[in-house]
Amino acid sequence: MPFGVGQVGKSFRNEITKGNFVFRTLEFEQGEIEYFFDPEAENWEKLFAEWKTQMFSFATNVLGVDPEHLRWREHDDNERSFYSKRTEDLEYLFPFGFKELWGIAYRGDYDLSQHMKHSGVDLQYVDSATGRKFIPHVIEPAVG
Repeated sequence: MPFGVGQVGKSFRNEITKGNFVFRTLEFEQGEIEYFFDPEAENWEKLFAEWKTQMFSFATNVLGVDPEHLRWREHDDNERSFYSKRTEDLEYLFPFGFKELWGIAYRGDYDLSQHMKHSGVDLQYVDSATGRKFIPHVIEPAVG
C-alpha cells in the first residue's frame, strides 16, 4: 500500500445524449487507474494534488498540449457523484469551448465497501507489519 491498477477498455454512458457530433459518444475507449491508499497514513488532499500535477505535466510535457488550452474545473455538489468527496476535470479548449479531457475523483472507500456489502467477501487490507485491517480509499484518474 499504496498501489495502483490500470486498465483500458470500452466504456458506456447512459446519462449522455447524443450531441456535439462525435465529441460525447455513448460508447468510447477509456483508460483509468484505481490508486488505492491507506487513509490513515496518507492525506487524500495531498495525493489528489500530486495526481493533478502529474496529469497536467503528462498532457503538456509528454503529449505536447499547449497549457494555455487547459484548465481545471471542480465539480459542484450537484454534479459530483454522491460518493465522491472531490471530482475535477482537466478541460481542453476545443473550437466549440472547454470540454472534459481527463477527470480525477476521490472515491473514498465506496467501491470496495459496496463490493463487500453485495458479495459478502471481506476486501479489507491487512497491514502485514501491524495487523491492522482497513478498507483502502481510492483516487481515480480516468481519460476517455
